[in-house]
Amino acid sequence: MYDCCPHDLTELESTEAFLRHIEDTRSLKNTAVQGVNLTDTDVEAALTSVSAEDACFLGCDLSEAAEQHIRKTGGTIFPGFVGVPFRPYRSSLYTPAELMAGYERGRPETRDDTTDAHIYRYFKGRKRDGRDAPVMDALAFRIHDHAIDNALRDLLSPGEGAERRVVGIMGGHQLERDAPLYRQVARLAWRLTQAGFFVATGGGPGAMEAANLGPHWRRTSTTP
Repeated sequence: MYDCCPHDLTELESTEAFLRHIEDTRSLKNTAVQGVNLTDTDVEAALTSVSAEDACFLGCDLSEAAEQHIRKTGGTIFPGFVGVPFRPYRSSLYTPAELMAGYERGRPETRDDTTDAHIYRYFKGRKRDGRDAPVMDALAFRIHDHAIDNALRDLLSPGEGAERRVVGIMGGHQLERDAPLYRQVARLAWRLTQAGFFVATGGGPGAMEAANLGPHWRRTSTTP
């Protein structure tokens, strides 16, 4: 049975990390394996070579034989969710390409076809009329949010080196791109990035889109 409060939990979020952990420790005790495909022959062989006692597998791809080994040796399996438009057990933040998949440049109406829009509509639809979401959807939302919080923590506090110095810029969506304030926000974000700060926003458009331009300008060596 999995101990829900181990003091030394190790999170494994890739096949490389999974294999390295087994090679180094010959154990899966107090591990949480999240969103990893464990069906490759070499990976499954490593999995079945050790006990799964006190290990937790969240949304992993497993063969029937691997599932039987995990349950028989004392591991816990959290199955994947079917029918939701997102991966609750993801191990990284979204990329712009992921969120904007479906958008066609020059056709603003296709924003409604993006992955981001699909997820938003699903979330709103499952909490219709102020009611709580159905329990399975609620679990998927909570697990997804925890995964994002975890990935964000990894980004802001890398395992090696000092924590990032973060400055958050929030603002309205209605700020037009030709407004003087839009350029001022972009220049502010550029200066903060030049000074070594990590600029974080709530996304965009408007003022937060302008803030995202600062780091972009720095990467492209553009002076605003």
